[in-house]
Amino acid sequence: MNFADGKDEAAKAEFEKAHAADPQRYLSLYYATMLSPLRKSNEPADKLKLRAAMYDVLKLNPRFAPAFIQLAMTTAREGSYINALNQARKAEELEPSRAGYHLLVGRLLLALGRVDEAAQQATFVAERWRGPDHDEATELWSALPAEKRPLDTTLITDAALNGTQTSQGMVLSVTCTKKALRLLSRMRTGQAPSAASAEPV
Repeated sequence: MNFADGKDEAAKAEFEKAHAADPQRYLSLYYATMLSPLRKSNEPADKLKLRAAMYDVLKLNPRFAPAFIQLAMTTAREGSYINALNQARKAEELEPSRAGYHLLVGRLLLALGRVDEAAQQATFVAERWRGPDHDEATELWSALPAEKRPLDTTLITDAALNGTQTSQGMVLSVTCTKKALRLLSRMRTGQAPSAASAEPV
């Protein structure tokens, strides 16, 4: 209950107590570590402790993907992107339904200069997820060098819709530029298009 209520210190104590009572409880060890200052510390000694705790978790459950993610993030903070990528790939393999894992892999690929592969990760997530995951995929895609972004990408960013307006009727919904929308309105009411409407819309 303390964990659900956001009482981190009390929850951390409960997880530590549970792990002490049964050292095989890998979830208790994991959450006790995640609720400790180790997760955000940049001190080398704390990073070693965090890494050791995650390896202890994986000894108890070698298929626990979140531990691989924490290892990847800690390793990436030290600039060892190749090792971090290998750890993130393992988590991605274990739980392919998590968009965040694919995006972490994409960011690490981008950090390594493997732009084409990073683009594939961004597109993969954007095509399958909506909401915040889709937004993060768009951010990753936007971070790619402009000249290396795939031309056939299906990503549609909010920026791409700037200056547009949506008009809805009983059986029609169309998104276009405001100029094109004005032209469509004139055509619908029988008005002749103005000379300016001959310009690209």
